[in-house]
Amino acid sequence: MKIVLFTGGTGLLGRYFLANIPRDFFVYATYSKNKPDIVDGCNHKFVKLDVANKKNIKNIYEAIRPDIVVHAASIGNVDYCEKNKSEAKKINITGTKYMLQYAQEHNIKFIFTSSNAVYDGVHPLFSEKSPKHPIDYYGFTKVQSEKEIIKRSKNFVIVRLMTMYGWNNSNERMNPVTWLLERLSAKHTTQVVDDIYNNYLYAGDAVKAIWKIIRENKRQEIYNIASSECISRYKLAVQAAKVFNLDTSLLQPVSSDYFKSLAPRPKNTCFDINKMKKDLQIRPVTVLKGLRQMKNEKR
Repeated sequence: MKIVLFTGGTGLLGRYFLANIPRDFFVYATYSKNKPDIVDGCNHKFVKLDVANKKNIKNIYEAIRPDIVVHAASIGNVDYCEKNKSEAKKINITGTKYMLQYAQEHNIKFIFTSSNAVYDGVHPLFSEKSPKHPIDYYGFTKVQSEKEIIKRSKNFVIVRLMTMYGWNNSNERMNPVTWLLERLSAKHTTQVVDDIYNNYLYAGDAVKAIWKIIRENKRQEIYNIASSECISRYKLAVQAAKVFNLDTSLLQPVSSDYFKSLAPRPKNTCFDINKMKKDLQIRPVTVLKGLRQMKNEKR
């Protein structure tokens, strides 16, 4: 039985990761504040962890003795990071450094979840070798963490995940689809940007890629993980509304300039996913199929 320590276990990725644990693995999933309203299972258990506390990290490592660490804990709200840079640095950069340090000391595989925010969105499609030029502070924290990992570790994999969708836990930050469904279900007119493009990723496919990386014992690799469809946020919203039988007339396409107070967003960070398809043999579902799978899932 192999042991995985998964940080950020209450987030969207964590929810799908825990729902797809192979029989020969046990997962310790971390939370940072209040214990989630999720029960421990026969193949997973929740533990409290402050990634910015070295002593807490040391105690967790020694108690669990993991074979693999999947470090997904971070402050992922782009606007919050922009307004609270000191806190974002503490959690996203320093926390990653501390988690990596103890993994290195015991030669534990370290899988780090990065983001499409490392790119500036100017010259898509972005491959693993494309230059990294973040335009917001959240993206900057991911780039700095990647540099630290590549510099100091020989047993790592960096997984750059495209913007994901799926059912998030009730007390966690919403994603583009769950946010939209809540607004349209309440009959709210909703402005959605039509000039920002991503190849949106169903969370279940992100998890498939990570488990494949674990199974095949990949080392010193970087993977860009996304679907094959590069579409606007507005088109995603229209497809989601149709799949969930909601009123598309409530959707209003607007340019990203409409939201004056928000942190800057790259216009098009769509990935080149050839390496993912070749090395991992992962074929992510289309957005339409992913939304249909989401509709059929237990919320």
